[in-house]
Amino acid sequence: MTEFIGRNDPCPCGSGKKYKHCCMRKAGQKTPRAGQPPAPHRKTHHPARQGRATGQARALEPLNTLIAEVSAYEARSADIEAAIETLKAHRPAFEALATDMQALMERTRQVFADARFRPFHCTADEVQQAFAEVGFPGDFLAASDQEAEKMVAAIQYVAAHREDQLSVARKLLMMVPEYVAARQYMEAWILVHSVTLMTETPDESNPFLFEMFGYGYEALERRLARQKKTLLQRLGLNLKGLGNLSFDEAEALVQAQTADPAQAAALEAYFDAHPELREHIESQVWDMERQSLTLLEREDAECLLLDLEELEPYLPMLKERIEPLEAQARETLVPGAPPRPEVVEAFGAALMEIARTMVTEIFTPDRVAQLVRTLKTYERDLTRAKDKAAAGLAFAAGMRLKNETQPADNPLLIGVCFASLRAWLMAMSQAASSQSEQDGEDAQEATP
Repeated sequence: MTEFIGRNDPCPCGSGKKYKHCCMRKAGQKTPRAGQPPAPHRKTHHPARQGRATGQARALEPLNTLIAEVSAYEARSADIEAAIETLKAHRPAFEALATDMQALMERTRQVFADARFRPFHCTADEVQQAFAEVGFPGDFLAASDQEAEKMVAAIQYVAAHREDQLSVARKLLMMVPEYVAARQYMEAWILVHSVTLMTETPDESNPFLFEMFGYGYEALERRLARQKKTLLQRLGLNLKGLGNLSFDEAEALVQAQTADPAQAAALEAYFDAHPELREHIESQVWDMERQSLTLLEREDAECLLLDLEELEPYLPMLKERIEPLEAQARETLVPGAPPRPEVVEAFGAALMEIARTMVTEIFTPDRVAQLVRTLKTYERDLTRAKDKAAAGLAFAAGMRLKNETQPADNPLLIGVCFASLRAWLMAMSQAASSQSEQDGEDAQEATP
């Protein structure tokens, strides 16, 4: 009901002034003549009060949404319980399906491809942010455990930074009665299984989260592919032709692009406009450099290690650090069992400390250049052997070393020193073991 305000009444805005000296003028209301009723005027709220009311309403939105959601779930709780009770008879069939991981994954993919799950899809931005935190999966050795761990970590990051998993679980359970009514029992079991994992082990991945993350991952891949294609077009290149380049041709191309100031400026401007592409490429380059350390585990990588002449100045230091650890290892060694983890860790720490000292003294600019040439030869040998993944790692390591400004912190140089020390220790251990066996045989022969 409209309320009339007299000209001498306190102004409803809360200013403390009379209405005639405040909002009546703002509203353009004239002073009424004698005998005339005052013009109608609706009470208004002061802007500050209106702002507070709006802010309070917004603050209550999540709570109101939660109340509505829980109410909807409670209203269907009987149907959900009945559907789950029905599913119990089909548990053996689901457990049989779960023994075939490939079949289960395919069935899961089909279930969550339904349009009703579209609101749960991760976005490209969510996946990009997750990879920015945990690291992008690399293109090389993509099947490694480390790459799988990155994917799982990214899924967990997204799950922790989006809608509450308990809320998602309720929404998924509310779909179960529909699937049961349609006799889609395996599909309903996949929902229940996902909800169980989601609530009992919220810090781990589950089929639902994996599929939802996959949609965002595919969207991010498409976006990055478009950006890469545009970049290559601006550089006068094409993706197919780039993929057919040898490592030598790729190196020449990189040098040509970076040597041209205009091209270098264009590259920088494009990356500034597409920071996620820069992050993606830098992360992949770093991943390849990290993976290049795996080359030192290969039997054919002996050419990368230091020779005995380079090692000799550091062997007294190595023996001094290792002898107490060897004594400790002998005391704690159980016949037939591997060394205790703390002993192995102590050996590794000792080798790493010496290796860091060696890097600063051994790898002068000339010695680094020599290793770059060795890596180039090794890369070509691997290419001829059709081991493209390892050749790519050797190429990445060589490119990094060419532009290295802080060799003391270079992971590969530290790794070369570490692996060289370890190889010398293993050779000495094998020699001592062979000598012990020979002494035993000689003793037997000498026994009458």
